[in-house]
Amino acid sequence: MHRAGQRIDVAIDVTLLRGGKQVRARLINLSATGVNAVAAFAPGPKEAVQILWNGKALPCHVVWARANSFGLAFDRPLAPSILASFVDSAGKPD
Repeated sequence: MHRAGQRIDVAIDVTLLRGGKQVRARLINLSATGVNAVAAFAPGPKEAVQILWNGKALPCHVVWARANSFGLAFDRPLAPSILASFVDSAGKPD
């Protein structure tokens, strides 16, 4: 699968809403079209989830999952202002 946007390395802790339950996750990199993340229990392929962050709920779906790593595609690309907010708040990757 080809990535549609340039990825930016980050370390951002977020909450995923999946099946009505909240799960903690860490974003590893992101672009306007999706993210790579890790969590104790990765969601399954094609599962619909929401990233809850900074008062926003961002709908997305799982593109791939391996062990505790997974890739999410946003249902709609992020607006430049939201992408900039993510980057501005990002911790430095380990």
